[in-house]
Amino acid sequence: TSKPVIELKGPNPKVFRISKCGALGGVMSSKQMDHDADLKSAQQKYYSDDIKLMIRQTVGAELCATHELSRPNASHCVKAFDETFKGKVDLSREVSVGDPTQTSMLQWRVPYDVEDAAGNKAETVWRDVVVEEVDLADVEARVRSESLLQKNAEIRRA
Repeated sequence: TSKPVIELKGPNPKVFRISKCGALGGVMSSKQMDHDADLKSAQQKYYSDDIKLMIRQTVGAELCATHELSRPNASHCVKAFDETFKGKVDLSREVSVGDPTQTSMLQWRVPYDVEDAAGNKAETVWRDVVVEEVDLADVEARVRSESLLQKNAEIRRA
């Protein structure tokens, strides 16, 4: 008999953009940088627990959410099947989503596994999760730039 096959659907890597932590900016002393580092360290301590909780509460569905599919079901995220003498058997509902393994300060790997009725295990498939800390000032500048480009395009079309 053959091993089942797992196919991930949705983004891989899944990127979560989070506001970079920091204190009030401006013309401040070097204590500001020390304070920023403390805040950043404190914020990052929660990421692993947050990702684990998110996977458990959504059965991994949040890991394949996109702007187009903002509230996916777990079935939207993975497809698994087994080629048997009876034909193709859908094992998608049997896939287990494991706990994330941290690979670096802001990156994790999440395992997906499944076993068929004969006890054959699929090769583990991994979804990468990346936390991207963004500076709100950078986000604001990008939004303003995109808005200006859109307005200029509208003016040219008029």
